[in-house]
Amino acid sequence: SDQTLDLEAQQDGSERFSMVGLNDMPSRDYTPEERVARAKLQAMSGATAKERALRDFRIAHPEVGEKPRIRLIRSHQGEAALRIADAVGNDRIEIGVDAKGSPSMVFLDSKGRITKRWP
Repeated sequence: SDQTLDLEAQQDGSERFSMVGLNDMPSRDYTPEERVARAKLQAMSGATAKERALRDFRIAHPEVGEKPRIRLIRSHQGEAALRIADAVGNDRIEIGVDAKGSPSMVFLDSKGRITKRWP
C-alpha cells in the first residue's frame, strides 16, 4: 500500500475552502459490483446520509478505495481543523479553531458519534 497527497482549493464568491490530505491507497481495485455501489453512493444527495453511507461502505469493504487518513482543512466558514482518521478512513479525532477563535477537540467512534469533546 502507498500513500497519496491531496491538495484542494475552492472558491465561491468570498467563501474559500482549502485542504491538504494524506491518504492510504487500496490493496486491490474495486470489483464491478463495488464500482456500481460506490457510484450510487457518490451520487447520493443529503450530506449526512451520504457521509454515513460512505462510512458504512468503507467498513464493509476495507481492502478497496482510497482511505483519507490525515486532513488539514480551512473550511468555507473560516474554521481551521486537523482531522485524523482510522485505517478504514473514518474520522476519529478533530482538532479545530472556529472562525471566532474558539478551539475544540473531538473524539469520535467508528460510526462518527462523538465520544468526548473539549471544551
